Amino acid sequence: MAVVKLTGAQARGIVRRYRQGGITHAALAEEHGVSEKLIWRLVHGKGYGLRRGEHRTCKLSDSDVRAIRQTYAAGGVRQRELAERYGVSQTAISLLVLGRFRRAAGGL
Repeated sequence: MAVVKLTGAQARGIVRRYRQGGITHAALAEEHGVSEKLIWRLVHGKGYGLRRGEHRTCKLSDSDVRAIRQTYAAGGVRQRELAERYGVSQTAISLLVLGRFRRAAGGL
């Protein structure tokens, strides 16, 4: 198998498609030319460096958190839309914009 480098957007798209259901790790792997192991790691949050902050399990960097807070404060975007854009849950977005999570990241 040739070495394929996925972009962050591709990796997030793979995770979204898997979470919607109806597709297997094997099918996604074949479609994107990567191993099933990589797909498994992506959908289980085990790697590929997607939007990571300083903590190794963090999906959002501090700059992502500030951008989310600023975008939401400006209006015109729903929490669900931000969640899909950044590959996190709507609940996580809610906690961020309310300042109950990641206060040290700023943007409040």
